[in-house]
Amino acid sequence: MITATAVVSIGVFICALRLFGVVRVAASVLVIAQKAVTFLRENSFDDRTREKELQHAALQLFGAFISILIRSMLTFLASLVPIWLASLMGLVKIDDVTRYLSRLDVIVITAVLIIAGYVVWIRLKPSSKTAFQVNYSVLDRLLHWLAFSTPSIQLTAADIEKNVFCSVYETVVAENPIFITSLPRAGTTLMLEVLHRFPSLASHTYRDMPFVMAPILWSRLSSAFRKRAEPLERAHGDGMQFGYDSPEAFEEILWRAFWPEKYTDTSIALWGADDIKDEARAFFVEHMKKIIALRRPDRMSDGRYISKNNGNLARLDLIGRMFPEAKILVPVRHPLEQTASLLRQHRNFIEMQNNEAFISRYMADIGHYEFGKLHRPIAFLGTDKLLSNRNPLQIDYWLAYWIAAFEYVLARRDKVILISYEAACADGLRALTDICAQLEIPDEAMLDKAASIFKTPSSPRGDKIEFDHKLRVRAEELYGDLIAYL
Repeated sequence: MITATAVVSIGVFICALRLFGVVRVAASVLVIAQKAVTFLRENSFDDRTREKELQHAALQLFGAFISILIRSMLTFLASLVPIWLASLMGLVKIDDVTRYLSRLDVIVITAVLIIAGYVVWIRLKPSSKTAFQVNYSVLDRLLHWLAFSTPSIQLTAADIEKNVFCSVYETVVAENPIFITSLPRAGTTLMLEVLHRFPSLASHTYRDMPFVMAPILWSRLSSAFRKRAEPLERAHGDGMQFGYDSPEAFEEILWRAFWPEKYTDTSIALWGADDIKDEARAFFVEHMKKIIALRRPDRMSDGRYISKNNGNLARLDLIGRMFPEAKILVPVRHPLEQTASLLRQHRNFIEMQNNEAFISRYMADIGHYEFGKLHRPIAFLGTDKLLSNRNPLQIDYWLAYWIAAFEYVLARRDKVILISYEAACADGLRALTDICAQLEIPDEAMLDKAASIFKTPSSPRGDKIEFDHKLRVRAEELYGDLIAYL
């Protein structure tokens, strides 16, 4: 009877934790701490603003502490109720049950059973089977939560990496970086996959998750339990496959760490040339060196960093100032096809996020706000007017967004290298030869092999969709102007 009473008490304790929201409030403490750390590191705020915000954070933390204390006491008291009732009925003595629950073997067994139960619950929980599920185990998710709990975790890991592994990358030159950017669904991932094959180019890969800012440190720590996995189709459902060694877009994590003020709940602001921060530039250069040293250790003198980040479309002016020698590659796709694909992906990710909560957490942590429930448009010039009274679940919203984005790009055509998505898919070798010439990438006997990755795109669908006539005419005229500069 003592064991049965103890089991009921533990069950009540677990239920009470959820009922009284202890874990939820504890998680809010991390969010408050994250904001406080951001204000401490951010140089754009004056001392008075920092003091005011930190005082506010301190009050919030104190309130959260009191809340956790009260909720924990209620949880503890709830767990005592079954013991007290059993004692009243003369079934057990309170001292006997408490001594039983204090035994080390009981504590260890209880902890193991709770963790095992959580694992079983995660696996049995109905959800759509996506790459997020397959590749992210319970342990992976716990590590992810730890790494992204606050920006200070990533930055601290980067500081440790610098102190311990500086000699690994300090001789890397890291000149002439390449930035691939556009609105999503224009072939940016395809272009990264193609260019990543060239021996002189180095990019982030899925191996860098979750400690993206400390890739060398994490590579050394994770080497003992590194996974091998068969390529899987990515969550977009577009036929593109990825594995742990596939290149991927994680750079947004760095931009958000140094410019948190650019991100609001509804949009992402543009970066101007005057937004440059010396601390951020130094960090980026060092980070590029780390990626080259990790991915291309035999190219320390001439290796080049390459990234794909759709968010960089908002930073064309700043990137040109931060890295004057950089090349910015912008794929351009026919607006009707691209916006139709954007709408499909927006609906696709909403459905996945409704079925699997972790997808939202994952995308928020790595800064993917392109579509889905987390969608935040970049505030291009004229966006407010173009998107006014338009719904992201309707095609005209995405066509209007395309117009705002590429009018911004067209005005900066001298800062970027424009390429046609359709032309690259139709004749990959010819397109890649031209791209490599403009980006100054040596062939190194990789041109034919890399060009074979390009595939003929699916049949056009945009002409079967009804668009707002004025928007369609404006978009097609803009597309013609962009193609004229290729």
